[in-house]
Amino acid sequence: MPLEPIEVDFFEKKTFDGRNKMPRVHYHNKHELYFLEKGQTKFFVDTEIFILEPGDIIFVPANTLHRTENLETESYSRSILYFNDDDFEAELSPFVEKLKTRRLIRIIHSKTHHVQGILSDIAHEEDKKNNGYFQMQKLYLKQLLIMLERYCIENVENNISTSYMVAESISKYIRENFSDDLSLYRLSKEFSMTPTYLSRFFKRSTGINLSEYINIVRITEAEKLLKNPAISITDVAFACGFNDSNYFSSVFKKAKGVTPKKFSMLNIG
Repeated sequence: MPLEPIEVDFFEKKTFDGRNKMPRVHYHNKHELYFLEKGQTKFFVDTEIFILEPGDIIFVPANTLHRTENLETESYSRSILYFNDDDFEAELSPFVEKLKTRRLIRIIHSKTHHVQGILSDIAHEEDKKNNGYFQMQKLYLKQLLIMLERYCIENVENNISTSYMVAESISKYIRENFSDDLSLYRLSKEFSMTPTYLSRFFKRSTGINLSEYINIVRITEAEKLLKNPAISITDVAFACGFNDSNYFSSVFKKAKGVTPKKFSMLNIG
């Protein structure tokens, strides 16, 4: 399946029975504000892993890779809001920019019910769809953004296990060294693991195959370079860690559904 941005609505509220996981890593062209109401969820965002408890909020900036997995055997529920920077007037942009500096957001416990109340109001508008319901939802979202700024707990610690910290280190290493040799052998030496164990460990921790994650990171970087007509396809391939431009083209087309050349032609300027 090509790695294309998925289409999302403004609001989504769901309850799941039993363990559930997102089938694959994905991204979309809107910011995501994820509120866990019930259960426990593992959330992988770009290079970070979070274990969410009820009341926790995750902010995922637009075009950021992420994946969730429910860790409970019982049901869990969550609400998600999707929005763009241009959904608001300029005076609200500082609130959104502040969210972009965070990932995990926790609200003062005594104020959590206010967040739940706003989400309930948004859900009510979604169900009834009365005249002007979308405009009303956006007003509620504005209220929520201001509330998060007022009542969020500063310097929240992301308490995860040592093994998850190691998985984050692997992810960050790949992000920072995408143009270098990222063979399984090289990574296993870097992190003092056997190749087989490293591959299984990364998949178990993040829910993503190691080779798939490496290719996603490299293709994401290649997209940026392909928008510059002065850089050849071959140079883009080598700059992003591919030693063979034909292999790069094959991987890129599988991920994006078009060849690098066509992507470049469609996105220049």
